[in-house]
Amino acid sequence: MRVLIAPDKLKGTLGAAEAAAAIARGVARVFPDATVVELPLADGGEGTLDVAVAAGGRSRRAASCDPWGRPVDAPFVVLRNEAVLEAARAAAPPRGPRPGAALRASSAGVGLLIRAAERENVAGISVGVGGSMWTDGGTGAASAFGWRFLDRRGHPLAPGGGALARLHSVEAGETPRLPAVALCDVDNALVGPAGAARVFAPQKGASPSEVERLEAGLERLVAITGISGDLPMSGAGGGLAWGLAGFLGARLERGFDRVASWARLEQHLATTDLVITGEGRFDAGSLGGKTPVAVARAARAAGVPVVLIAGALEGGRETWREQGFAAALSLTDLAGERALMDASGALEEAAEVLARRVYADGSGDTGRT
Repeated sequence: MRVLIAPDKLKGTLGAAEAAAAIARGVARVFPDATVVELPLADGGEGTLDVAVAAGGRSRRAASCDPWGRPVDAPFVVLRNEAVLEAARAAAPPRGPRPGAALRASSAGVGLLIRAAERENVAGISVGVGGSMWTDGGTGAASAFGWRFLDRRGHPLAPGGGALARLHSVEAGETPRLPAVALCDVDNALVGPAGAARVFAPQKGASPSEVERLEAGLERLVAITGISGDLPMSGAGGGLAWGLAGFLGARLERGFDRVASWARLEQHLATTDLVITGEGRFDAGSLGGKTPVAVARAARAAGVPVVLIAGALEGGRETWREQGFAAALSLTDLAGERALMDASGALEEAAEVLARRVYADGSGDTGRT
């Protein structure tokens, strides 16, 4: 038997590689003679660089800044003929956010890192935009290329999405000399009820009033530039995807597709009997292109059964069955508080439980309803 373990990270507890290793240990308890392949994945968010390195990429570092302008030494990867950046690490906060940080957070560090990557001997640049702290529509990244965002008096706006409601005009700057691709981890547009501010800003610490201020700023940005705010995937990365496309000429692409090609997922599926994937929380947001659902689609196309382990599962059995999972298991249902205190142990146990229920006794029943 050949088992492919292809999870994303369990955000806040385990990276994708750690999760894959824990699942592998659980599978080995049930199938000690199985060939187990660990294939950590990502969808254009956190972990994208790790997959690029595992695929043979070479690590580089360059000067950048965190979302509040503090200097950081940020990583990127050169993989064959492209430079790979990860927004979550290109502008990572070294000491955490500050009060009111959601309004002032800026994507400027991503722009600085794109400029650094252009000095490498590559043909293009891929930017994993997920996992960001800002909701600035990519204006910070554009500012690194000389774009200026001005108020009514012609003064530059302060960095961050909180100032965009006062936007009066935009002065164009440069575009990157190399073609860029924004690797998106969600389908959401920039503005509206399912846009970058209303859906994701609360996850970044924005209060309800701050969410409305950020939404007003993004709507103002759309009105002044004339660039549509309804483009699918443009809300990824707090609107960084929208800004990379509109200001810097980047192409928007589903992040999982490119990451999966680096990891050679399709080739692995051709010789696999079972796929186990996972993430921290399986919910409505997962259905828009997150790693487990994308893995399930690829596995289904290859005729390989796939099961899901998540830190938490939202929705009933129909929700995950509709996505093609033969079974699913929640760590919180299985282990309670221990799922957070010992995520690795809980994940190992969950993998063992799933392997026994679905493939040892043939029941296919995880006990979830």
